[in-house]
Amino acid sequence: MYPSGIIFLAAYLRQMGIACKILDSALSARRISESAREQAIMHAIEEDKPKVVCFSASHMELAEAVRINKKIRELNPAIKTIVGGSQPTYRPSDFIDNGFNFACFGEGEKTLYEFVTEARKPKPEWAKVNGLAWKSGDKMTR
Repeated sequence: MYPSGIIFLAAYLRQMGIACKILDSALSARRISESAREQAIMHAIEEDKPKVVCFSASHMELAEAVRINKKIRELNPAIKTIVGGSQPTYRPSDFIDNGFNFACFGEGEKTLYEFVTEARKPKPEWAKVNGLAWKSGDKMTR
């Protein structure tokens, strides 16, 4: 099954003039090992040097998303990571409390566009982004 949600998000960003790349770790799940998939993802991140890495995750993908996010944050803590999908929409703390910078809830196209636009600024104002959750100190902000 193709990741239609991610494809829609990427298409919207591209339509708005923002370059992006899709890496789907599930497409090759039967052909290559989990560690090889993760190495391929990390190689792409090292090569492309993104400022933002976005994830889509359901409950079934929580552990993998958290694991890969941790590796990304160790590789380059300056990369902003954001996760959207069904699980982050109703339980953003599952991700925020496990190392993600942000969670997107609800429909993601406009939220992701606003988030990326804000992330490009020298002093982002996250409160301007509708549909975004993040941690400020010990408190979750939505």
